[in-house]
Amino acid sequence: MNKKENYAFCLQCGKQGAPLFEGLCAECYQKSLHELKIKNIPTITICTTCGALRLPSSGWTRPLKYEEIIMELQLIAQTFIDVPPTAMTNAELVEEIDFSEARPRAKFLVTVEDQPISQFPIIKQSAEVSIPMDKGICDTCSNIKNQVYKSTLQLRADRRKLTQKEEDMVVNIIQTIVREATREAHESYLLQIKEVRGGLDFFFSDRYIATLAAQAVLHKLGGSFKETFKLVGEEKDGTKKYKNTIVIRLPLLQVGDWIILNDQPHLVIKKDRLGIITREKGVGKAKRYEWGKVKEINPINSQIVSKDVLIVSKMSDSFLVMDNNNYETFEIRIKDLPIQAEEGMSVKLGYFEDHVFFMDFLKEETL
Repeated sequence: MNKKENYAFCLQCGKQGAPLFEGLCAECYQKSLHELKIKNIPTITICTTCGALRLPSSGWTRPLKYEEIIMELQLIAQTFIDVPPTAMTNAELVEEIDFSEARPRAKFLVTVEDQPISQFPIIKQSAEVSIPMDKGICDTCSNIKNQVYKSTLQLRADRRKLTQKEEDMVVNIIQTIVREATREAHESYLLQIKEVRGGLDFFFSDRYIATLAAQAVLHKLGGSFKETFKLVGEEKDGTKKYKNTIVIRLPLLQVGDWIILNDQPHLVIKKDRLGIITREKGVGKAKRYEWGKVKEINPINSQIVSKDVLIVSKMSDSFLVMDNNNYETFEIRIKDLPIQAEEGMSVKLGYFEDHVFFMDFLKEETL
């Protein structure tokens, strides 16, 4: 008895012995296909300031370059066309988009390739998809234009002005944080950097990015952190709106400061979020002190009297040196100068109360 499948035939043309899909052979199945159906495509808005697109499903994108805009529109062109679940689609731009027009259009040729069963050849169909566009401004660019900010980061130093090096370092840290954050969230931005007396103010779009920036600065430079909030209004649904201010106060001490520790002068050679590293008399073994132990210590830089001297000779445990101004000679212990010190070198010594210590080597003057 013959099996049932031996009697299979194409329902359209009657062909027997050919692979069938939904009762049709490959030729009849292809003839039965209707033209590709294009759904109603909504108008896509492009931000004229940054190139962001307002997409139907997800709202505004991040800022986009021309090539990235084309890629996003290609996906849209493929999304708004009905295709079988087994099909693969591809979209190619028909002509360059003229963004100088009041209402530009993006035209794509969408190609659909389908092979419902492996025994069928690949069936190709194509259709032109035109995406209407209009121009506008995204929420982020609108906020920047209107000087909208929700969070302020104030950078100050304890009992002194910020140094130029500190300002440059913090600006670089914060700009790096902002670049990384805006890759993930276009709505995050740094609105402005403002110089104020003794410090800098940074104005951010939101508390999240301001907090990230503050944490990065504290990690690098140390210091104290204080945050306050101010009620500025209510949303339409009654939710209260606040602005926050973060104050970072960098430590008083900085690299190059001289301080008195354990009744001896110490040179600050490094600082970080944990504390400072010093050398006793500028030449001793490096030692760390936590901020809690040195936060009340004041630098003595302005009280130091310096003296330029010439190393005349080396004795058993001291150097004989001569004052370059009055030519008086005196001794200084070998351990109070760097190991590089040799006869004939000129050095700068510091005097504070009854302490004498090494400050720097002097370069030979060029004749």
